[in-house]
Amino acid sequence: MQGIDLKYKANYYSILLLGFILPLFKEIIPIGILFFIITSCINNRWKEIRLKNYKKSILWLTPIFFVSLISIAYSENKGIGGMNLETKLSLLAFPIAFQFSKLNFKKTFTPVLKSFTEGAFVACVLVLIHAFLQYYYSADATNLVYSKLSIFSHASYFSMYLCFGLSILYYYAFSPSKSFYLKPVISFFLIVFFTTIIILLSSKSGWIILLIIHFSALLYWIIKHKNFVKGGIALVTIIAGTFLFYTFSPTMKSRVNDLFYNISGETEGTRFSSTQSRKLIWEISSDLIIEKPLFGYGAGDSKLALTKQYKNHNLGFLLDKQFNAHNQYLQSTLDAGLIGGITLLLLLFVPLIMCFKNKQALYAIFISILSLNFFSEAMLETQSGVIFYAFFNTLFFAVLMQQKQDKSVNSIIQST
Repeated sequence: MQGIDLKYKANYYSILLLGFILPLFKEIIPIGILFFIITSCINNRWKEIRLKNYKKSILWLTPIFFVSLISIAYSENKGIGGMNLETKLSLLAFPIAFQFSKLNFKKTFTPVLKSFTEGAFVACVLVLIHAFLQYYYSADATNLVYSKLSIFSHASYFSMYLCFGLSILYYYAFSPSKSFYLKPVISFFLIVFFTTIIILLSSKSGWIILLIIHFSALLYWIIKHKNFVKGGIALVTIIAGTFLFYTFSPTMKSRVNDLFYNISGETEGTRFSSTQSRKLIWEISSDLIIEKPLFGYGAGDSKLALTKQYKNHNLGFLLDKQFNAHNQYLQSTLDAGLIGGITLLLLLFVPLIMCFKNKQALYAIFISILSLNFFSEAMLETQSGVIFYAFFNTLFFAVLMQQKQDKSVNSIIQST
């Protein structure tokens, strides 16, 4: 029995460790994944896998990987395709590891979320220490914002992690759990702290999602408690705070104005920005998709097709950086045509529908955060994005399937 308990504990702490390090040092994340896979194989239920329908259903999450694998077959540059597939390997590895593991994911779920939130907090503290040290020695205020602040991953990805952490804090503030209980004053501090870091990170998608989270949480609180006075005061505070940041932060003002001008089409006379770059890339990607809509260019050739167009249009700044489509929906369609694009949409919207049917609010929030970020970044083309998606999506889906399985068993027992 002790041997079995040790296997279970090793597997349990490996998934907690993985949740903790995910917002931190991406260099050691592959080691954490390997540790989790090994402990999952050791802590297995080989004889019971056939009986666990919810575990077999986890393999429904793997089509993105196999679509990419198939698309390499008709790619001329299989070297780039192989590197792309290696990046996406966690899309296959996590579902298989979760299928074999003997962990009770319904009980493991909340501790993993808590571990991730703790890791996000540690990451925020470390980036602030680093930023202030750099500012102290250089007197350069840019060390406190955007890419110079985000030392562990790109600012957009770190903002996404913190937005998800913020959602977790709000969720458990409204629905306290024994395994994730924080005193209200601590929850409030962490919410303010994460919000501040997201603002400093200066990711436009991060700002938009941040406002959506705060307004949604406030609206939920007002409806639940029917306290319109306090709710109104909080709403005014958020609006006033946003206005003050916009007024007194040159970085925020510049990036918000850039976004507004590009949306409205008033770009004449403005400097060439990241938003304008994205618009150009999206237009080029859309034109390429029209040329090969069904099967796309293959995971190995889509990047070459983009860089060729950058060269044809004399877009040297895009050519130098070898930018991908900067939009996951476009990137998946470039790689594998409509088959790839539709596969991605199904793997987002089918679980979302299931969330509403089974009242899995946090899973729905996770998918929504990802779906919005997919518009501005090709997040499944980088380790920081694909591991975050694969790990938490598999965890949420495993809990959802286990919940459905338990309901089916209970209904059978009640009917007999």
